[in-house]
Amino acid sequence: MSSSSALEHITPVAGSPLSEPIDRVYPRVLLVEDNDDHQRLFHGMLRNKGYRVSVADNGQTGVESVLDAHRKQQPFDLILMDIRMPVLDGLAAVRHLRSAGVTSPILALSAGAMIPEQQECLDAGCNEFIAKPVDRRVLLRRVSAHLNRVQSL
Repeated sequence: MSSSSALEHITPVAGSPLSEPIDRVYPRVLLVEDNDDHQRLFHGMLRNKGYRVSVADNGQTGVESVLDAHRKQQPFDLILMDIRMPVLDGLAAVRHLRSAGVTSPILALSAGAMIPEQQECLDAGCNEFIAKPVDRRVLLRRVSAHLNRVQSL
């Protein structure tokens, strides 16, 4: 899954919490992750819950994808951002997005689970920090919670 792949439109899983969203629009999630194995893992998890998932393989491509989506008035509902990536790291990408006025929830993903790194992610503008290796249930619960807050606004 490269950053050049187009947005994947999917059909929600029957009986999933997203199978009948209030506004009939399925949440758009951008996964910014450079590791191919993690891309496949997270993409599959999210897609199986009914989310429309796009993937960017570095922070710069992620920033460009988010800003392009905003220009087209089709913003991502949530962004999952790996912190350690080539080209532009996740913290710099988050700072850039926040300074550009992007308000979508951004969840940081990182193997660095030490308190200072977590705080650095929050200070950069992330809404939450999720440590790798990621527990599938925790990730899906946190994504759902943030998306529910966005939909209720």
